[in-house]
Amino acid sequence: MFHCIIFPCIGLLLFYWFMSSTRRNKRMLFIPVWYTRRVSCFLLVISFLYKAPLRKGGQLSNGTIEYIYRVLKNILERSKEWGLIKVNPIVGVKKPKVEQPEIEFYDDNEAKEVITALNEEPRKWRLFILGSMIGGFRRGELLALEWADFDFNGMTLSINKSISLTINGHAVEKEPKSKSSKRIVDIPEWYMAELKIHEHEWKKEKLSLGGKWRGGDREYVFHAGYGKPFYHNTPTTWWDKFIKRHNLKPIRFHDLRHSSNSFN
Repeated sequence: MFHCIIFPCIGLLLFYWFMSSTRRNKRMLFIPVWYTRRVSCFLLVISFLYKAPLRKGGQLSNGTIEYIYRVLKNILERSKEWGLIKVNPIVGVKKPKVEQPEIEFYDDNEAKEVITALNEEPRKWRLFILGSMIGGFRRGELLALEWADFDFNGMTLSINKSISLTINGHAVEKEPKSKSSKRIVDIPEWYMAELKIHEHEWKKEKLSLGGKWRGGDREYVFHAGYGKPFYHNTPTTWWDKFIKRHNLKPIRFHDLRHSSNSFN
């Protein structure tokens, strides 16, 4: 009876996690797991992850497999801590190897092409992208920015939090990636001047929304409308469409911050 309860519960936890973190391109993962009375059945999941085409279009990427491995391992480890299972069956299973993609960036001329194209885009997106290019900020760091993080007199920006996940429409805030990621960065005067215009437009928009404002007392600089921060993957989707729209050299948004050297 115990196994009939715990295995479906763990399965539901996995399903909820996957549903809430794999929304990009409206694709969802469906893992063929058959619950049995043996804990070792979870090894079947690992086998499927390595061998079976679990989504439309073929094999899962190594990064996705490694992510699912970590989630499954954490859930089973927590079940062991709670005394629900005696051993974690995933212990000893070789961790999937993730090949790190080569980092790309824009040189001086390519960066100028991007900036020229950005002048045709809405101000908030222009500032968001340039924030990554000139400041080397990560996507999650930009998403979590609030007006209090800017010092317009000192021309600096304080990085102290990040948004890397959205669950059921709610942004999950956390500490930056590492201790060194908490930092104060000098920002060019021209960028701060443009940001000041955006702040004026931001306040005007908030005032016009009145009771429809959903940001509460939070003041996210870049929001999706009504004050709530963007879904964590929205900037990446926007960036992919942007480079196609302007026929620019394609690089990942994740690599965009490495182009900051082009501004030095």
